[in-house]
Amino acid sequence: MSDSVRQPAEHQASPVPHMAQTVEFAALAPQPAATVPEALTRAAGGGATLQRAPLRQRRQTLLALQRTAGNATVRRLVASGAATIQRAPALTTDDYTTLAANLHSAMAGWGTDEEAIFVSLQKLEKDATAIAALKKAYQDTYKEDLESEIRSELSGSELDLALELLGAGGTGKAPMVGGVPGTAAEMEAAAQRLHTAMEGWGTDEEAVYAALLPFNRDATKLTTLKTAYKTKYGTELEDDIKSEMSSDELAYALYLLNAPPSGTPHADVAVTSPGIEDHAGTVPGGNVSVHTGVEYTNRGAPRTGGFSVGYEGGLAADSGWIQFIWAEVHATQADGSVLTVAEGGLGTSNGDMETSTDPTSPNYKVDSGSADSPFYEAGFVDIRTATGTTIYDRPHEFSDLIKRQFDAGATRVIERDHFDQFLVQDYKTIYHTSLYVEWDYTARATVNRTTKAEGGGKVDGMPAAFKKQLVKEYPKFDYVQ
Repeated sequence: MSDSVRQPAEHQASPVPHMAQTVEFAALAPQPAATVPEALTRAAGGGATLQRAPLRQRRQTLLALQRTAGNATVRRLVASGAATIQRAPALTTDDYTTLAANLHSAMAGWGTDEEAIFVSLQKLEKDATAIAALKKAYQDTYKEDLESEIRSELSGSELDLALELLGAGGTGKAPMVGGVPGTAAEMEAAAQRLHTAMEGWGTDEEAVYAALLPFNRDATKLTTLKTAYKTKYGTELEDDIKSEMSSDELAYALYLLNAPPSGTPHADVAVTSPGIEDHAGTVPGGNVSVHTGVEYTNRGAPRTGGFSVGYEGGLAADSGWIQFIWAEVHATQADGSVLTVAEGGLGTSNGDMETSTDPTSPNYKVDSGSADSPFYEAGFVDIRTATGTTIYDRPHEFSDLIKRQFDAGATRVIERDHFDQFLVQDYKTIYHTSLYVEWDYTARATVNRTTKAEGGGKVDGMPAAFKKQLVKEYPKFDYVQ
């Protein structure tokens, strides 16, 4: 079982992916005084809700407000929270490279992966600087104009949504993606848009996406939306989506509805020795590395003989590891025969598991320290930076089980725990690594411990047996492909 020290609460992923930022103002001569509501109404041209206005409009409104009402009024508005704006998307060069690669892959060959286009473009948050950077990365790498490529691949509402996310929506058209609902009436209106998109013959998938995108995977707001939907229509929003959608469309919609927010940089451990790299691989825009013999300190406690599994590259904030474990125990009897031990009720940080007696059909268990998320980073220790996420583990054997074998007359006991790690980016599984940790007890108190990477490589989806166990333990994560 895994190093069960829980991730400190302050290191949990924030429900808001980008920190709020207030505007800086140059000193201007004060204008006639105005109350905050009067000044906001005047500057916004009729009292538009500033928090839900587009980024550029929010900046322009606040500057106009400064000129008409003075710095003191602006400070009061900022202090009230109404003037909060968001930073431009904190995307790195690697992010743009990966986004360009994902978009190109989505449009290459026969067929088009529309949802892969949407999930890539949504990360730009309609920010002009981010849009320009992605277009340049695409042009530099593939010698094609991104917008032209999208126009050649999509049509109808799919094209409308993609162009809007790319900042190229038609003039005079009402935006498909609005602001985040902030009132009960707005939540009800969002629920109604979703219901309308799914009622009757056919489903307007793009309308579903457009209604969910503004929530930016904020669990609290999405819970309020689900409640509003259930109250108004008597059915669960997730159930209705599942009854109307399938395949990539369903995966993307459920990702918008149930996926955790983007990860934020933090370090749960201090690495004292990185160990030996036992496996290395690549994915579009990044690299995967597995190290054994890792030494680190967790909350002041030293860990030796651990392993790490890391990803370094683009879209790291929306990438994470899901680790599975299965265990086999073999006890050599006094007559030389070997008993493969079958036993359940073995405690882990995520509930009980049982040993496997058939290596061709293992009893998998999601190895997570969180009851709400299967991602290793959600409950165990990791280091996350702006460009990578690395998990650390130092498993312990089931010592009571081993002791019972010796008590029953065994002369040697071998426990071998197998770990399979899957790198999930957004809702797609893109890489698989595996390793094992073995404890060879030649006597009750004499043990040799071995950790060995077994390889890895790129994958196009999570294998069925693992996906089945994932959904069994974490049903809301069935969006993971």
